[in-house]
Amino acid sequence: MRQTLTIKILLVTGFALFGACNHLDPELIDAVQTRLGRIQESRPELEDALRNTTHLIEQIQKAPIGLRRSPEFGFEQLASDIESLNADYRKLQEKYNALYTKLDGLMGNYVDGQIKKKVLVEGMNNFEKTMSEFERDRDALALRFNEYSAKYARMSATFAALPAPEQAALNSRYDSSAVSIPKPEHRPTVKKPVEQPLENTSENTEQQQ
Repeated sequence: MRQTLTIKILLVTGFALFGACNHLDPELIDAVQTRLGRIQESRPELEDALRNTTHLIEQIQKAPIGLRRSPEFGFEQLASDIESLNADYRKLQEKYNALYTKLDGLMGNYVDGQIKKKVLVEGMNNFEKTMSEFERDRDALALRFNEYSAKYARMSATFAALPAPEQAALNSRYDSSAVSIPKPEHRPTVKKPVEQPLENTSENTEQQQ
């Protein structure tokens, strides 16, 4: 029992001496690891949001052409907004990955003795600011997704509520494959007159004489 306690004391003391000799702050390292964990916890939510936005794009691409092309529904503007939302989600994901890589790299450099504690502390402070912006942007994008999803649902319901003949008329109006190509006008063939050979007047004159 006494021997086990002695080993534990030696291990703790050795780690403390190692950190002191290398100027490492264990509490600072723990704080950085905690913040890196916050980023990792946000990853599934961001990936799900991007996946949902991609699925919404796939949905609107399958909408009837009458809904997509009729100006009264406002589909083209909505489709543009959803594409913009998808691009913003991808930018946020890149920002998220860069944030994790930078802070993780700073901690590695600090442990290796390549940078001082002050640099890592500054990096952690910048992380707090960037993470706050990240969460704010993520929430704003989520609101936009809910708005666009609801708008498309209403739009689809309005089109589906139209009488079937009216839906068909809208679809055929904008469906190029449904447009009949006019046949060339049939004109009667005009026969050219047969040219008669000219008579040799000199021979006729001799015969008459």
